[in-house]
Amino acid sequence: MSFRRGHKPTLSEAPLGLILVDYDNLFNLLEAHTSKGEQPHRFLVAMQAELRRYLQDELSIRATRSIAFGDFTDHGIDAGVILTDLADSGIEPRHVPASRDRTDAEVDLTLRAAELLHTHRDIGAFVILSGNHWYLPLVRHLHGSGKFVLVASLELPPQVTGLPSGISDAYLNARFLLDARSRESIRDSRPASREPEGGQEGAPTESAQSRAPEVTTPIEDAGALHALEILEEYFGQYEEVYLTPLLRKLTEALDPEDGEPKDAVSILQESGAVWLEKRRGFPYDYTVLLVNGDHPDVQQVRESFAEGADGAADGYEDDFEDSADGDDFEDDYDEEGEEGEETDDRR
Repeated sequence: MSFRRGHKPTLSEAPLGLILVDYDNLFNLLEAHTSKGEQPHRFLVAMQAELRRYLQDELSIRATRSIAFGDFTDHGIDAGVILTDLADSGIEPRHVPASRDRTDAEVDLTLRAAELLHTHRDIGAFVILSGNHWYLPLVRHLHGSGKFVLVASLELPPQVTGLPSGISDAYLNARFLLDARSRESIRDSRPASREPEGGQEGAPTESAQSRAPEVTTPIEDAGALHALEILEEYFGQYEEVYLTPLLRKLTEALDPEDGEPKDAVSILQESGAVWLEKRRGFPYDYTVLLVNGDHPDVQQVRESFAEGADGAADGYEDDFEDSADGDDFEDDYDEEGEEGEETDDRR
């Protein structure tokens, strides 16, 4: 059974899932782009836990196993500490002695996935967590066998050729499996010349609030104020909000008299309460919304929620995948000259 990431299977459809972690590759990339003194394997553990949560909550895929492939004695950290942290997170270690070309774990992961494909036919979803290995032949093979395939990697290919139609969306930016603070501690490894004018993917070099609009006006539209309240209730703990899941939530939560979600966002922009920025993504760029904490109406809404509301974040980061295929909302923003995605017709 093959599922797109924009489709949430029903309980009767929901497959069992298997997470395969390319430990050596992911660890090495994390180590190269984190501050000295950090323990990269703990970022990795957190990413696996969030990936497991996403599969369960957003795709109804029950990840019954997570297996990490790598040489856990080859990373300058006590192997006992690594293995304990992996075990506590439910990750099974598969020791693969590192060789000179450092591809052993990748080969072993591929062979193991092919083996499990034929020996455990109840596994309906294969999910790979990697640094910058993209497993294109394996993705093609698993998809051709009718399996759901997802590759979460920190570095994504600028474009993928040779993939069958329907699985070019099999890639997820693994950076977004981390919370905002952890993302900021991982420096972007791409050359600056490859980044779009809208800013780097991941943490920008300047603080978000330094880019906030300088001119603000009161929000007089009731629908826009309601949208701001929804934004704070469901996404208030995040520094950046992916535009597509935000607009979906507004569609669900706004009252009919509040008007269209994209109109509410436009009014919030015009008032200086929020602003949009472009981010690089794969297979499409995407748009994030940031909130101006200095805007008086934003401060008032936040104060009202701080008095008694706990918030109800609904896993929007993971729903981000749906924005990469494109959305009618983003098409509308493109047509109106706003910062939206180049889309085809999904996520």
